[in-house]
Amino acid sequence: MRAMRMQKIPGRWLVAVLLSTLLAACASGPRLLRTEVSSFNEWPADVEKSYSFVFPLGIVDSPVQRNLQTLVAEELSRQGFTALPAGSVAGSAHLAVSVRARVTPKQHYVAEPVLYDPFWRGRWDTMWMPPGWYGGFAGYREYPVTVFERALTLNIDDVRSAAPGRAARRIYEGSVTSVGASPSIEVLAPYLVRALFVDFPGMNGQVRTIDVPVDAP
Repeated sequence: MRAMRMQKIPGRWLVAVLLSTLLAACASGPRLLRTEVSSFNEWPADVEKSYSFVFPLGIVDSPVQRNLQTLVAEELSRQGFTALPAGSVAGSAHLAVSVRARVTPKQHYVAEPVLYDPFWRGRWDTMWMPPGWYGGFAGYREYPVTVFERALTLNIDDVRSAAPGRAARRIYEGSVTSVGASPSIEVLAPYLVRALFVDFPGMNGQVRTIDVPVDAP
């Protein structure tokens, strides 16, 4: 017996499905950016909340880095922290804050449903079949797509409590990641930083999924 030919879902069906999904999303609420946030901390109860930014190893001053620092500073201000000028770590600032961004391309596989031709006409085995519905679900076909992991890491070190000649004690280390089609960290940075500061500093060793509302353009 010869198998009936197979084809992708017709384009008009796919358009209808996508349109209905879009309308449902619009009706259900704001757009959300899904993030994964992890945090580790040894947060002192009496921590002094004055800080200064420092550059992570290998990171130089740049517009992108300054924008990240501005976003972090806004969130720290909401937490009651006071920013001191860069270079104050060796002077009056108790905490050293550093932030780093990275974008990593990754390959994912997407499954696409495949149907028999729903209106197949022609010879099947030794008989001519009348026109009609002979379609059905035939399975999935996978194909690769490139996505991007957008990530921020935030470190806070207690420099004033360190013994002379010893490294500063790290009291907070947090990271936030989100996977999607856009590699633009500049566009997504406000939402990643916002997710990082939800219930800051968070439970030690906790990994959380946080959906952040995305402002309409």
